[in-house]
Formats: sequence, structure tokens, C-alpha cells
Amino acid sequence: MGYTIHSDIMKGNDMKNAILTLHYCSYHDILFFPSLHEWLSFTPVRIEHTFGEVLRLTKSACPRCLVVYQQLAVN
Repeated sequence: MGYTIHSDIMKGNDMKNAILTLHYCSYHDILFFPSLHEWLSFTPVRIEHTFGEVLRLTKSACPRCLVVYQQLAVN
């Protein structure tokens, strides 16, 4: 799950549609950047300002969520 980012890439004289999936936790407002291997703080407003209308939102659980889920499962 994650954001799907669409962008056009020039390849020769042809425009190719590229799709990049980034994971976003809406509960903690953090976005995973695979190139950095890091979760960074990104609000929905900042995401829209940065990427415009080139993305689709799909929710993803972040490491903080996984810790909470594990703690709830133990109790």
C-alpha cells in the first residue's frame, strides 16, 4: 500500500508513463522514501503541494503502527 506517483519521463522522442509507489501512514503523517530508506514527516497538504495531482493515496502501516499493533496483540 502507498501513494502511487505518476510522472512522464522522456525516453528519446517518446513520453513514457512511470509509476512509483510510496508508502504513507496517514495516522502518523509520514511518507516512506525508498531511495533514502527512511520515513519522513509529510502532511497531506505538503504531499499535494510537493507532488501535485500526480498521485493516488493508498494507506500503509508505518513502523510506529506495527509496534502499537504488536503491543495490542500481546495484551
